[in-house]
Amino acid sequence: MDWVKGGPDGVVYATISKGWMECPHFLEWFQNVFLIYTKHFLNRPRVIFDGHISHASSPLIDLAKKNNVVLLRIPAHLNHLFQKDKNDCDYADNNDACPSCGGCGNRGNQWVCCDVCDIWYHLKCTMISESDDVKVMEWKCSDCSKPL
Repeated sequence: MDWVKGGPDGVVYATISKGWMECPHFLEWFQNVFLIYTKHFLNRPRVIFDGHISHASSPLIDLAKKNNVVLLRIPAHLNHLFQKDKNDCDYADNNDACPSCGGCGNRGNQWVCCDVCDIWYHLKCTMISESDDVKVMEWKCSDCSKPL
């Protein structure tokens, strides 16, 4: 399938005769992609998804509850109304987002990197004051600061 060449690592591509995605594919994406990439979020991650019957399942709901994820189901076939315009982000080609707020690197935002896990956060989303010299300090995100 030529349309999947060059896609991002970890993305689940699936087609079926009736449409694009059914429960098993959505559950696979949720478990193997979404949960992995949002485990560092400080706030409860949210999934906003098309409320089509083929997307929701009991295993999905159970897994979301177990992982403290909020599922927001919108009316079927309206998800295009909620998708962010690519032009809203100055780094539209960069898939990085702040794990704390989920926002991208809009102009004027300063970023700081955790010295342990190498994940980047908006400075405003941390407890670091903008007056601190972040270039010379060591910083750990809340996940890496937790005692073992």
